[in-house]
Amino acid sequence: MRARCFAILLASCALRCEPAPDPREARVLSTLVRADYAAMRSRPALMAAKFARMRAREYDFYRGTYPVFVRDALEGDPRAATSFAPSALVAGIGDAHPENVGVLVGADGALGLEFNDFDAADRVPYAWDLRRLATGLCVAARGSNEGDPAAREALESASPAVARAAVQGYLDALRSYAAGAARERVASPTGAANIDDLFRRGARDLAARSELDELTVTDATTRTLLRGVPDPASPDTAYTDVSATVRDELAATLARYAAGLSVAREPGYFTLLDAVRQYGSGVASLPRVRLLALVRGPTDSADDDVILEVKELADSGAPGTVPPFVWADTVAQRVRSHAYLAWGGADREPLWSTDTLLGVAVQIRRETEAHKSLRVERMTEALGTPAALEATARVLGALLARVHASTDDGALAARAVLEAVSARGDEAFVSEHADASLSYAAQVLADWRAFDRALAERGPLLGWVADPEDRPLVDAWAQLLVTSEGVR
Repeated sequence: MRARCFAILLASCALRCEPAPDPREARVLSTLVRADYAAMRSRPALMAAKFARMRAREYDFYRGTYPVFVRDALEGDPRAATSFAPSALVAGIGDAHPENVGVLVGADGALGLEFNDFDAADRVPYAWDLRRLATGLCVAARGSNEGDPAAREALESASPAVARAAVQGYLDALRSYAAGAARERVASPTGAANIDDLFRRGARDLAARSELDELTVTDATTRTLLRGVPDPASPDTAYTDVSATVRDELAATLARYAAGLSVAREPGYFTLLDAVRQYGSGVASLPRVRLLALVRGPTDSADDDVILEVKELADSGAPGTVPPFVWADTVAQRVRSHAYLAWGGADREPLWSTDTLLGVAVQIRRETEAHKSLRVERMTEALGTPAALEATARVLGALLARVHASTDDGALAARAVLEAVSARGDEAFVSEHADASLSYAAQVLADWRAFDRALAERGPLLGWVADPEDRPLVDAWAQLLVTSEGVR
């Protein structure tokens, strides 16, 4: 605890240029530095890449600022709080923004709409998830229709209706689940153009196995993963070798992971054929280590090899609001249990799980082009209309309610929310959450502009300067970084 307090103090004092004149700007910058203090010390180049990505688009900035939202919520910002059952806790997503939703292949081979990122999943007030979702939809409206200002303006003007659709969809579904409705997987068609587009493209790429063409090369009968920078137009995306130690440990990790899966695979399915380190993926998680592992698959043929992503995990960033504050024994257990609760049923994605690599928690999932996520950049033309985003908002609100109804505690939370709604009415509930989300989205835009100025004035690490006497200890995990220094 003492070391943690000292680290926080160092992070708070690390912005060594003149203090920001605007208290909100200072709050945002210090929170971002403090949240990634360990990575600032050990991976400054990757942190600079993360901040650069957050600077590029308002939505990417929103994706990287969950720690700011948590701080606002914990310190009483009314835009992150609710008067409807504020203490109702759920097994939540944490960072429930729209780009953390996509289609996943279930154990039955069918696609289903699911939340697909559980880095921040934790036991949180239900309103945190609902506000992050509704605010994210409003921020998405502002960032949509690139190259078509009139269409963007029309969608931004529809933001109030979009936020209301998300909250109403959530409330309607919560009421339905409280009445005993089954928690069924969302399948196509949904009537929401953006979501049905995910299913269409996912089904196409599931059949084509296009990830093998994009991420591997073949030599006679042998398949290996790409190295280098495959697309000069995207130099941040790169693949590099890993050390022999990492390959050996990764093989052991995959053996443990395979033994814990609920669906048994053919003998030798998870035999490690190749491994690389991947750079340039994600926004909030960009500084974390990602590996791609090529495994044998069901047969010795190179045509049915399988690619897995192995991603470093960390704490959720959402401390509990009531004792005991920590709700899982390990990071891997927290992420795995929340994902399985959120998806429900035996048809969940069968290769998705968690384990450890060199003592660090990692998430392991199938890397396939069939797994499509919602992306603001695709919200153009028919996918970028007010009607399209309102329909998407209703489906996402209902999906979030399904997640929140996944446990007995979630049922109690739903009862508390619905009792409060019964006393004050649907309109009061929808208006409070939608209006607060709109206000917070406007604040996000202002924060993004201040962040842009700060990077321009202070430099790629917001003015943070490493203390040469405060070097992180080198351990086995750092070997993942050593082999890649030459390409960064």
